[in-house]
Amino acid sequence: MSLIKECYHARNRRAFALITLDRAKLGAAYFNHPTHKSFTPKAFIRGIYGVTHLLTPITKKPCIYKFGLYMRLRHLEIFKAVMETGTTSSAAKLLVVSQPAVSGQLRQFEDQLGIELFQRKGGRLVPTEEAHQLYKKACVAFDGFQAVERFGEGLRQGTAGRLNFACSPTIAYGPLPKALDEFEHAFPKVPISFDTPSNERIASMILSESAEFGLTIAPLNNPFLEAVTLESSSICYAWPKSWDVNHGHETMEVERVPQDRLILYPSSEGIGKIMHSVFHDHGLEPQPWIEVRYVWNALRFVEAGVGATLTDQVSATAGNVKEIDFLPIATERRIPWIVTHRRGHVLSITARNFLDKLHIR
Repeated sequence: MSLIKECYHARNRRAFALITLDRAKLGAAYFNHPTHKSFTPKAFIRGIYGVTHLLTPITKKPCIYKFGLYMRLRHLEIFKAVMETGTTSSAAKLLVVSQPAVSGQLRQFEDQLGIELFQRKGGRLVPTEEAHQLYKKACVAFDGFQAVERFGEGLRQGTAGRLNFACSPTIAYGPLPKALDEFEHAFPKVPISFDTPSNERIASMILSESAEFGLTIAPLNNPFLEAVTLESSSICYAWPKSWDVNHGHETMEVERVPQDRLILYPSSEGIGKIMHSVFHDHGLEPQPWIEVRYVWNALRFVEAGVGATLTDQVSATAGNVKEIDFLPIATERRIPWIVTHRRGHVLSITARNFLDKLHIR
């Protein structure tokens, strides 16, 4: 057997190593390569050109990949700068580095590629045809990198990404519209999507990552979720302006809340539990005329002049103030706005920017 016609070039400009076929066969066996049992000179020569995996260095140092190439973004950056300026000194000024650093990195890049990229003529570097072809690919790569960089900056500033959440109907009717309006004016390019399902469905959406977070007035009891109370709103008695309600104070005592045509919510649900507890705290049992699931349903009845209800102050002010009058109830209970997300998950900058807009007005 004659000496092999090809050789490796290792990282950091190591010297070429001439290896016999016998040693190459031993090297393949040493690394337990799957082809070493059927090793042939032809297979080895194909492997040298990257067809098989025989390019693994015998030293086992991770310096050359299976195609003999270890390319860094810095290499492409220097190559691109030299292509555009024509000299290493001009490229060094463009990149704010030393000229020897550019020359060294460029030589290393050529060595790792195994091709000549420039010919030195009269103090200038003349690109080869291979360099022109590689330059086109490098420009595409840099465009992609810059797009990622811009997107990352957008994420940092909260102008990229997506606002995706779920919330209870009470919050959707009350504070949500104004908060979304303010958010859209501040971040007009961020797409927004939200839904108003049941609390059970909100928990499921958060866990399945269909929604980043949930906004509710009742806690979502799940060990894989964590929550924090963002704000809380006072509880009000709302009635039609056409009614003659003599309250005479800035707040209304629970005992003085008229139960005639009182519209409440099921005691088994979030806002219903809170409203029924307001009466229970004073030893009273509410006698609702109608029970509805959502605050906006109750307020529609109030606007129509056919009933009164208990609601949160934000929802009351969001209603038709020309048709509705309201007064805070003298109770320590409040309607919370609870933000819930997956345990251990950090909310995105986009989500935090939106939650900053959600506050009592």
